[in-house]
Amino acid sequence: MMYPLLLARTVEQIQQIGGRVAIDPTSDLLLVNEELLISLVLCRCKRSDSGANRWKIRFDLGLSPDITVAVRMEPGEEIARDYYILPTIDIQQPKIRLSESNASSLEIYRYDSLEALAQLSRRTVVGRAA
Repeated sequence: MMYPLLLARTVEQIQQIGGRVAIDPTSDLLLVNEELLISLVLCRCKRSDSGANRWKIRFDLGLSPDITVAVRMEPGEEIARDYYILPTIDIQQPKIRLSESNASSLEIYRYDSLEALAQLSRRTVVGRAA
């Protein structure tokens, strides 16, 4: 799975639950429901000298997304292993290194699918106050 396919799949999942998505042609940022700005980042698997799998998430903080979705790829680079849905407000550095297992402070952002992102972007009708 490469970036264009990931982008299309993400847009489709958000639209299936009623979200509206616009893609900025210059930055590829997703604008969801005219209020949530999302950056998608592919994280390719690199094997360390010891043979362990490693991934690096590089954030483009200059784009100022609300959320970065880091897609951790399997070693063959064809399929996604998992997804880290990271709010920009929680990002303190321009890159994060990941291994097979990570600190719980990172694992709380890990998901097996993009369903959580689709649910995050779901519109909710708020009733009137009594």
